[in-house]
Amino acid sequence: MGLVILGFIGFILATLIGLAWAVVWIAFALFWLVWPLLLLVVAGIAWRRQARGWQRAQRMSPEAPQHEASPSGNAAFDTYRAETVQRLDEERAHFGAYLEHLRKAKDKEAFDNYIAERRGGGGHIEDMRGASA
Repeated sequence: MGLVILGFIGFILATLIGLAWAVVWIAFALFWLVWPLLLLVVAGIAWRRQARGWQRAQRMSPEAPQHEASPSGNAAFDTYRAETVQRLDEERAHFGAYLEHLRKAKDKEAFDNYIAERRGGGGHIEDMRGASA
């Protein structure tokens, strides 16, 4: 009788181990079938985020065409809005030109200081200009 119970317990354990192995094998097989799809989904999400960033950068670009606002029905407000938008566009253009001028001036000053140091003038623009005059 004890041998029958021991055999029955062994049979149950072998069956459970076999079922566990089958579950692991099926999960492994499904993973190998699904992982390319998961990579495609992750790549699609990353691409969508990057595309949104490109669109946002394009919209914020000063060279991007400005879309006309739809009329509000109030002629005075539409005129005011058009004048204000035009004034802001002009100010943006002037400010961009001013920033470019500042960048060029800073670059020129840094270059002049570099040349003055290379010539042994101590790094001051006035030294270099005074020596050549």
